[in-house]
Amino acid sequence: MASHPHDALVRRVFSDPAHARGELQVLLPPALVAAVDWSRLEVVSGASFVDDDLRERQVDLLYTVPFLDGSGDARVYVLFEHQSTVDPRMAARLLVYMARVWDHWMREHPGTGRLPLVLPLLLHHSGTGWTATRDFGELLEIPLGLESAVATHVPRFTFLLDDFSKLTDDELHARAQSAAARLALWTLQNARRDAPGALRRWARLAAEVLTEPHGERALRAIFRYLGEVHDEDFIDIFAKEADSPRIEELAMNHNQRIREEGRQEGRQEGRQEGRQEGRQEGRQEGRQEGAASILAKLIHLKFGVSAEERLEGASAAQIERWSARILTAQSLDEVFSPD
Repeated sequence: MASHPHDALVRRVFSDPAHARGELQVLLPPALVAAVDWSRLEVVSGASFVDDDLRERQVDLLYTVPFLDGSGDARVYVLFEHQSTVDPRMAARLLVYMARVWDHWMREHPGTGRLPLVLPLLLHHSGTGWTATRDFGELLEIPLGLESAVATHVPRFTFLLDDFSKLTDDELHARAQSAAARLALWTLQNARRDAPGALRRWARLAAEVLTEPHGERALRAIFRYLGEVHDEDFIDIFAKEADSPRIEELAMNHNQRIREEGRQEGRQEGRQEGRQEGRQEGRQEGRQEGAASILAKLIHLKFGVSAEERLEGASAAQIERWSARILTAQSLDEVFSPD
């Protein structure tokens, strides 16, 4: 569903619990981190709650993780928004998505009284960093003096935020996350920038990614993203900086696969264009044959002679001129007179 390279990278890396676990453990409240069974963290497959008109700049993931005491599970709803500006009403948008998560859960668990805990988390990266409120209550217009009167009747929550816009390389590198998660966030943060000084450090981290569960899959997702925002040459440079024969091999295989996909797409587009041209030529020929047949009938009705041989092989322009003349011509010669 994702339509941008950012979406694909986030989904491919963070839909793997091995890489999502560290991200969530860094950001969730410590008491909650200690209360759940992280070995049973799962992604709710196929679940997306984003508005259709926002899918161009938002991608979401829903995780479920059970409490250690067996009392149920917590759900963490993660939204990644990639745009250059900050949405000041993000808290309201997240509330809508949370309600959809609960609605989805209720339809799957009819008759169950209590709802699961849902925690909203926003992954954010922009030029300014996050500047808007995270508190939904601050978005409500409540007349002065009525705050306490309505407090128990309106939602009030603050969403979790991972604003990695301003993180330094050292801060991001030191995070207690998988190497794949850190490399993916760095790639999202820096891929469009010229950061040659940091490239070697992060390329070397790719060797650590290979030692992790599903590391090659995560690295292929990162290569795909780098190829879409840069080009194949950048992937080659990144792989050489990694100083790892295996990573260079993966980069070479990736580039070969992308080139082959490009050739296949080109052949498919060529076949499609050929079919379209064929259909267009067929329609044009059909119209021309139809016009010639009508003209032949008109000539036969008006002059009592057959003109099919004369019309055979005539161009569309000739058929059009002769058809215009048949209305006023007094003889067959006038119909077919040269210009």
